Amino acid sequence: MLGLPESLTISIDSLTILSIHLDLFRQNPPESATEVLQKIGEARRQIKVIVNDIRTLSHRLHSSKPEYLGLAAAGASFCKELSDAQKVNIDFYNKDAPDEVPREVSFCLYHVLQEALHKLNIAVRDASKYRSTENRTRSN
Repeated sequence: MLGLPESLTISIDSLTILSIHLDLFRQNPPESATEVLQKIGEARRQIKVIVNDIRTLSHRLHSSKPEYLGLAAAGASFCKELSDAQKVNIDFYNKDAPDEVPREVSFCLYHVLQEALHKLNIAVRDASKYRSTENRTRSN
């Protein structure tokens, strides 16, 4: 049996943590209305992030782009979308790729591209956070 995609596992974990926080909030509500509104706002923001992550994952898993655009055009389109969304530069090169690729192979290669870029994006983001924390620690 295949495991769940990493982004779905992270979303499930985030929902679990949010549920625990909401239970604690219900058991011990803040006294001020301002604090209540702040906590509700935080929960809503977390929910929006999780919904967006799940929507993006669903689109990635069920994309019909390779079928309609062809593998090369679908790959280039995905790289452009990710580049725009994450504010990173991604260069896509299509060198000597055959025009006709069996549908199943096309979908597999497209998903490999998606997963590789997703993992690379996470690694870059984590490395950036590490450098930021390291710089803050050194300046103290």
